[in-house]
Amino acid sequence: MSRTDRLRTWLPKVAEAALAGDSKKLEIVLVKAIRALKSHSPETCKQLGALLAEHSTNPNGLRWKGSGPPPVDAEEGFALVRSESTDDAQSPVMPPTIMKRVDQFVSERKGCKRLLEEGFLPPGSVLLTGAPGTGKTMLSRWMAQRLELPFVT
Repeated sequence: MSRTDRLRTWLPKVAEAALAGDSKKLEIVLVKAIRALKSHSPETCKQLGALLAEHSTNPNGLRWKGSGPPPVDAEEGFALVRSESTDDAQSPVMPPTIMKRVDQFVSERKGCKRLLEEGFLPPGSVLLTGAPGTGKTMLSRWMAQRLELPFVT
């Protein structure tokens, strides 16, 4: 399949996702385009990757930012979420195998622009499980600090 044929295939998909406001679908279509165009158009891939990195992984954005005040409890009127400082985040103490996975996640998130330019989606989230008091919140706060992201509880 020629590049022109590929573009004819992707362009309607890009337009559909963009017009529908489906940013996840748009991101997937663009990553597939980057992978396919990498050997023929590396500069285009670099530009697309940079755009994806800038718009799909905005570290300063919160999902509810700009949509009014945070949600509140209907009965008491207390905020259900709050943004907390990570200035005092302590480095977690954990087995080296787990710390290696955490460091890999942080590294991939920090290198999202490079990953996107190569046609790979960086991880978007991590699920922490464990009994109360095992350090899930502490680890989350530390990761938010390392990634320069807001910490919302």
